[in-house]
Amino acid sequence: MADEADLLSIGKHCSLASCKRLDFLPFQCSHCKEVFCLEHRTPEEHQCSHVGLTDVHVPVCPICNQIIKKSKDEDINTQVRY
Repeated sequence: MADEADLLSIGKHCSLASCKRLDFLPFQCSHCKEVFCLEHRTPEEHQCSHVGLTDVHVPVCPICNQIIKKSKDEDINTQVRY
């Protein structure tokens, strides 16, 4: 039977200072790369300060799966060809 130290090494503690809950299925934030529990997994829930810094989306055509090249002010929907 596993002892308490073995059980603690399985999970990770929530990175939110006010929580620190041990979670056996932790989530890693795609923005700040910190680890969080189920309750604080979203950037909104842990008030992630990296959201605007890494929020980059590359549009992909749903028909041909090619990257859509566009300028900043162009609508991606005008680039999709049927």
